[in-house]
Amino acid sequence: MDVQFKVPERCLLVQAALYISESKLPISDAAYLSAPDHLVTCPKELIRALREKLIVARGNLFEAFRTSEIDIDTALAFRPFKWPVIENVEIDAELWSEPWVDIMHSTLIGKNADISRCYKIAPLDSDFLLEHAWDEDEKPVAVETAFMFADITVATAELFQLLSPPPDTIVEQKSKGGRPAKYDWQGFWTELVVRADLDDLPDTQAGCVRVMASWCLEKWDNEPTDSLLREKIAPIYNHPRKKIN
Repeated sequence: MDVQFKVPERCLLVQAALYISESKLPISDAAYLSAPDHLVTCPKELIRALREKLIVARGNLFEAFRTSEIDIDTALAFRPFKWPVIENVEIDAELWSEPWVDIMHSTLIGKNADISRCYKIAPLDSDFLLEHAWDEDEKPVAVETAFMFADITVATAELFQLLSPPPDTIVEQKSKGGRPAKYDWQGFWTELVVRADLDDLPDTQAGCVRVMASWCLEKWDNEPTDSLLREKIAPIYNHPRKKIN
Protein backbone atom coordinates (compact mmCIF):
# COMPACT_ATOMS: atom_id res chain seq x y z
CA MET A 1 0.00 0.00 0.00
CA ASP A 2 1.38 3.40 -0.97
CA VAL A 3 1.87 5.88 1.86
CA GLN A 4 1.41 9.57 1.10
CA PHE A 5 3.66 12.01 2.94
CA LYS A 6 2.77 15.61 3.58
CA VAL A 7 5.58 18.13 3.42
CA PRO A 8 5.35 21.75 4.61
CA GLU A 9 4.94 24.75 2.35
CA ARG A 10 8.31 26.09 3.58
CA CYS A 11 11.27 24.41 5.27
CA LEU A 12 14.52 25.39 6.97
CA LEU A 13 17.59 25.85 4.78
CA VAL A 14 19.21 22.78 6.35
CA GLN A 15 16.27 20.66 5.23
CA ALA A 16 16.64 22.02 1.69
CA ALA A 17 20.28 20.90 1.77
CA LEU A 18 19.27 17.43 2.93
CA TYR A 19 16.67 17.17 0.20
CA ILE A 20 19.16 18.11 -2.53
CA SER A 21 22.07 16.04 -1.24
CA GLU A 22 20.29 13.02 0.29
CA SER A 23 16.73 13.16 -1.14
CA LYS A 24 15.27 13.48 2.36
CA LEU A 25 11.85 15.04 2.08
CA PRO A 26 11.26 18.11 4.27
CA ILE A 27 9.12 17.67 7.37
CA SER A 28 7.77 20.32 9.71
CA ASP A 29 10.60 22.46 11.11
CA ALA A 30 9.48 21.78 14.68
CA ALA A 31 9.70 18.04 14.06
CA TYR A 32 13.10 18.36 12.41
CA LEU A 33 14.54 20.52 15.21
CA SER A 34 13.44 17.97 17.80
CA ALA A 35 15.98 15.52 16.32
CA PRO A 36 18.21 17.31 13.79
CA ASP A 37 20.82 15.67 11.58
CA HIS A 38 24.24 16.42 13.07
CA LEU A 39 26.32 16.19 9.89
CA VAL A 40 24.96 18.19 6.99
CA THR A 41 27.00 19.72 4.18
CA CYS A 42 25.87 22.57 1.96
CA PRO A 43 25.40 21.43 -1.66
CA LYS A 44 26.91 23.79 -4.22
CA GLU A 45 23.75 23.26 -6.26
CA LEU A 46 21.73 24.89 -3.49
CA ILE A 47 23.98 27.97 -3.39
CA ARG A 48 23.87 28.29 -7.18
CA ALA A 49 20.07 28.04 -7.16
CA LEU A 50 19.84 30.76 -4.51
CA ARG A 51 22.22 33.05 -6.42
CA GLU A 52 20.32 32.50 -9.66
CA LYS A 53 16.98 33.16 -7.91
CA LEU A 54 15.66 29.70 -8.73
CA ILE A 55 15.00 29.53 -4.99
CA VAL A 56 14.22 32.63 -2.92
CA ALA A 57 14.98 32.37 0.79
CA ARG A 58 13.58 34.38 3.69
CA GLY A 59 14.94 34.88 7.21
CA ASN A 60 15.14 37.12 10.27
CA LEU A 61 17.93 39.71 10.04
CA PHE A 62 20.08 40.23 13.16
CA GLU A 63 23.12 42.35 13.91
CA ALA A 64 26.03 39.99 14.71
CA PHE A 65 29.63 40.04 15.88
CA ARG A 66 32.76 37.98 16.39
CA THR A 67 35.69 38.75 18.67
CA SER A 68 39.41 38.67 18.04
CA GLU A 69 39.60 35.48 20.12
CA ILE A 70 37.84 33.53 17.34
CA ASP A 71 39.95 33.12 14.21
CA ILE A 72 37.58 30.88 12.19
CA ASP A 73 36.83 32.79 9.00
CA THR A 74 33.36 31.35 8.48
CA ALA A 75 29.77 31.99 9.52
CA LEU A 76 30.29 29.74 12.57
CA ALA A 77 32.40 32.45 14.23
CA PHE A 78 29.57 35.00 14.42
CA ARG A 79 26.92 35.37 17.10
CA PRO A 80 23.72 37.43 17.00
CA PHE A 81 23.96 40.66 18.98
CA LYS A 82 20.43 42.09 19.28
CA TRP A 83 16.77 41.56 18.57
CA PRO A 84 15.86 41.05 14.90
CA VAL A 85 16.36 44.19 12.82
CA ILE A 86 13.91 42.93 10.20
CA GLU A 87 11.71 39.84 10.51
CA ASN A 88 10.96 37.42 7.68
CA VAL A 89 12.77 39.41 5.01
CA GLU A 90 13.64 38.17 1.52
CA ILE A 91 17.39 37.51 1.25
CA ASP A 92 19.07 39.23 -1.69
CA ALA A 93 20.47 36.71 -4.17
CA GLU A 94 23.92 38.32 -4.34
CA LEU A 95 24.54 37.66 -0.64
CA TRP A 96 24.79 33.90 -1.06
CA SER A 97 28.33 32.57 -0.72
CA GLU A 98 29.16 29.10 0.58
CA PRO A 99 31.80 30.16 3.18
CA TRP A 100 29.28 32.45 4.87
CA VAL A 101 26.54 29.83 5.24
CA ASP A 102 26.12 27.86 8.47
CA ILE A 103 23.90 25.19 6.98
CA MET A 104 23.41 23.27 10.25
CA HIS A 105 21.77 26.31 11.86
CA SER A 106 20.13 27.70 8.69
CA THR A 107 22.02 30.98 8.99
CA LEU A 108 23.88 33.28 6.59
CA ILE A 109 26.34 36.08 7.35
CA GLY A 110 26.17 39.29 5.32
CA LYS A 111 28.91 41.90 5.43
CA ASN A 112 28.06 45.33 6.80
CA ALA A 113 28.55 47.15 3.49
CA ASP A 114 26.46 44.65 1.52
CA ILE A 115 23.56 44.64 3.97
CA SER A 116 23.60 48.43 4.33
CA ARG A 117 23.41 48.79 0.55
CA CYS A 118 20.71 46.14 0.01
CA TYR A 119 18.47 46.99 2.97
CA LYS A 120 19.31 50.65 3.72
CA ILE A 121 20.48 49.83 7.24
CA ALA A 122 23.34 51.54 9.07
CA PRO A 123 26.18 49.12 9.92
CA LEU A 124 26.86 48.26 13.54
CA ASP A 125 29.75 50.33 14.96
CA SER A 126 32.43 47.95 16.26
CA ASP A 127 34.08 50.71 18.35
CA PHE A 128 30.77 51.44 20.08
CA LEU A 129 30.29 47.73 20.72
CA LEU A 130 33.75 47.43 22.28
CA GLU A 131 33.08 50.43 24.48
CA HIS A 132 29.63 49.46 25.76
CA ALA A 133 29.02 45.72 25.45
CA TRP A 134 31.78 44.37 27.70
CA ASP A 135 33.12 45.11 31.16
CA GLU A 136 36.70 46.34 31.24
CA ASP A 137 38.06 43.08 32.67
CA GLU A 138 36.53 40.97 29.88
CA LYS A 139 36.71 43.33 26.91
CA PRO A 140 38.25 41.63 23.81
CA VAL A 141 41.05 43.22 21.82
CA ALA A 142 38.88 43.73 18.74
CA VAL A 143 35.40 43.00 17.45
CA GLU A 144 34.23 42.49 13.87
CA THR A 145 30.58 43.22 13.12
CA ALA A 146 28.31 41.87 10.42
CA PHE A 147 24.68 40.91 9.93
CA MET A 148 23.17 37.45 10.32
CA PHE A 149 20.11 35.98 8.64
CA ALA A 150 18.68 33.33 10.97
CA ASP A 151 15.76 30.90 10.76
CA ILE A 152 16.19 30.86 6.97
CA THR A 153 13.46 29.03 5.08
CA VAL A 154 12.74 28.26 1.44
CA ALA A 155 9.59 27.22 -0.40
CA THR A 156 9.41 23.47 -0.92
CA ALA A 157 7.65 24.00 -4.26
CA GLU A 158 10.79 25.75 -5.53
CA LEU A 159 12.93 22.89 -4.22
CA PHE A 160 10.85 20.41 -6.14
CA GLN A 161 11.44 22.36 -9.34
CA LEU A 162 15.11 21.47 -8.95
CA LEU A 163 14.52 17.83 -7.99
CA SER A 164 11.07 16.36 -8.45
CA PRO A 165 9.59 14.78 -5.30
CA PRO A 166 8.37 11.18 -5.24
CA PRO A 167 4.89 10.76 -6.75
CA ASP A 168 3.40 9.69 -3.40
CA THR A 169 4.22 13.05 -1.78
CA ILE A 170 1.60 15.68 -1.01
CA VAL A 171 2.71 19.29 -0.65
CA GLU A 172 0.68 21.29 1.82
CA GLN A 173 -0.73 24.41 0.20
CA LYS A 174 -1.46 27.69 1.96
CA SER A 175 -5.17 28.04 2.60
CA LYS A 176 -6.98 30.47 0.32
CA GLY A 177 -8.47 32.15 3.37
CA GLY A 178 -5.07 33.47 4.40
CA ARG A 179 -4.57 31.30 7.46
CA PRO A 180 -2.06 32.97 9.80
CA ALA A 181 1.30 31.47 10.68
CA LYS A 182 1.24 28.70 13.28
CA TYR A 183 3.00 30.83 15.91
CA ASP A 184 2.72 34.59 16.45
CA TRP A 185 6.42 35.28 17.03
CA GLN A 186 5.86 39.05 16.98
CA GLY A 187 3.54 38.64 19.97
CA PHE A 188 6.11 36.31 21.55
CA TRP A 189 8.90 38.94 21.26
CA THR A 190 6.57 41.64 22.58
CA GLU A 191 5.73 39.54 25.63
CA LEU A 192 9.44 38.97 26.32
CA VAL A 193 10.23 42.69 26.06
CA VAL A 194 7.39 43.65 28.41
CA ARG A 195 8.40 40.95 30.91
CA ALA A 196 12.04 42.09 30.79
CA ASP A 197 10.95 45.69 31.38
CA LEU A 198 8.38 45.14 34.12
CA ASP A 199 9.15 41.82 35.80
CA ASP A 200 12.70 40.82 34.79
CA LEU A 201 13.36 37.61 32.90
CA PRO A 202 14.26 34.33 34.66
CA ASP A 203 17.93 34.00 35.60
CA THR A 204 18.46 31.00 33.32
CA GLN A 205 17.56 30.19 29.73
CA ALA A 206 15.90 26.95 30.85
CA GLY A 207 13.68 28.91 33.24
CA CYS A 208 12.71 31.32 30.48
CA VAL A 209 11.84 28.42 28.16
CA ARG A 210 9.53 26.95 30.81
CA VAL A 211 7.82 30.29 31.47
CA MET A 212 7.31 31.08 27.79
CA ALA A 213 6.13 27.55 27.02
CA SER A 214 3.34 28.07 29.55
CA TRP A 215 2.55 31.47 28.04
CA CYS A 216 2.38 29.97 24.53
CA LEU A 217 0.03 27.24 25.71
CA GLU A 218 -2.22 29.79 27.40
CA LYS A 219 -2.26 32.32 24.53
CA TRP A 220 -2.06 30.06 21.48
CA ASP A 221 -3.59 26.86 22.85
CA ASN A 222 -0.47 25.27 21.41
CA GLU A 223 3.07 24.83 22.70
CA PRO A 224 6.19 24.92 20.48
CA THR A 225 8.87 22.34 21.13
CA ASP A 226 11.48 23.14 23.77
CA SER A 227 14.17 23.08 21.07
CA LEU A 228 12.33 25.72 19.03
CA LEU A 229 11.80 27.91 22.10
CA ARG A 230 15.48 27.54 23.05
CA GLU A 231 16.45 28.65 19.54
CA LYS A 232 14.27 31.75 19.85
CA ILE A 233 15.37 32.64 23.39
CA ALA A 234 19.09 31.73 23.22
CA PRO A 235 20.25 35.09 21.72
CA ILE A 236 19.08 36.85 24.89
CA TYR A 237 21.01 34.60 27.27
CA ASN A 238 24.06 34.41 24.98
CA HIS A 239 24.25 38.20 24.73
CA PRO A 240 27.68 39.42 25.97
CA ARG A 241 26.07 41.88 28.37
CA LYS A 242 23.74 39.32 29.92
CA LYS A 243 24.66 38.37 33.47
CA ILE A 244 23.81 34.74 34.25
CA ASN A 245 23.98 33.65 37.86
